Amino acid sequence: MTWRGLITYYVLFFLHVETRRVSLAGITRHPTEEWMTQMGRNAIDETSGYLRQHRFVLHDRDTKFCEEFRKTPGSRRCEVPATSSA
Repeated sequence: MTWRGLITYYVLFFLHVETRRVSLAGITRHPTEEWMTQMGRNAIDETSGYLRQHRFVLHDRDTKFCEEFRKTPGSRRCEVPATSSA
């Protein structure tokens, strides 16, 4: 809350279910397709990416997870299961 009113921030994070470790990927007020794609690239980076040693990425059906974001982890041995429309 600011003096101008309520401001919404979008936080992208990764949660390792087994250890409950949370890694912050980024925070933005306007999550564009380009921003989401870059966050996906950062997550699979060979030297410092959070997902470099993980096999699966699960996410909800939010439209912010664009097609390019879903393809990015798949390029590095990390599977993104297809979401159902049900």
